[in-house]
Amino acid sequence: MADQKSGPDRTSRPQRYHPFVQALHWVSALVIIWATITGFWAADAEPSAATAKIAAFNVALTTVFVPVFVLRIIVRTTTRDPEYLPVPRLEKRISLTAQIALYVTTLIVLLSGIFTVEKSTSIFGLFTLQPVSLSEASRTLVHDAHSTACMVLGLLMALHLGAVAFHSLKGRPILDRMLPQKSGNPAWQLLGIRSNLRIFSIKPKV
Repeated sequence: MADQKSGPDRTSRPQRYHPFVQALHWVSALVIIWATITGFWAADAEPSAATAKIAAFNVALTTVFVPVFVLRIIVRTTTRDPEYLPVPRLEKRISLTAQIALYVTTLIVLLSGIFTVEKSTSIFGLFTLQPVSLSEASRTLVHDAHSTACMVLGLLMALHLGAVAFHSLKGRPILDRMLPQKSGNPAWQLLGIRSNLRIFSIKPKV
């Protein structure tokens, strides 16, 4: 009888997201958090040289970030997810819906932000972004849509962080899947961070 060779289990899933997916996730998180916080601050603060510089920097940053975020969506939807966690079906559906809403809202914020540019802005010296010619009514509509989308995005981000904390407290290593495999990396040790994040009571993997 011929020996049956056991090949790799093609149905198995990794325990973590691919490093490239992780990198895109954290780059996206940093850009979105920075742009949201500073954007709200600049909108509420008195006009000054500082707010003008922040606004110009954010326009350049988010413009360059648009193709990066589109790539993030493509990669995220075409790569295999890590192994499933013991999460109730309803919670999975809520999580998926919230994730889609986060992606769509972020795209709306990024694209509408480009249409709200009112003067020529240098994009890190690479090219100059020219304002889009719009009627006064259309520009007001775009501004209102952008402001509303920014507020919705802030709310979705807060819900996302709350969901991560909730699952972590339940012992589900949600955030662990978006962190590098080796917790012994000197950079992590320097920051006092471990991939098991004991502050959230996540048990380290054996």
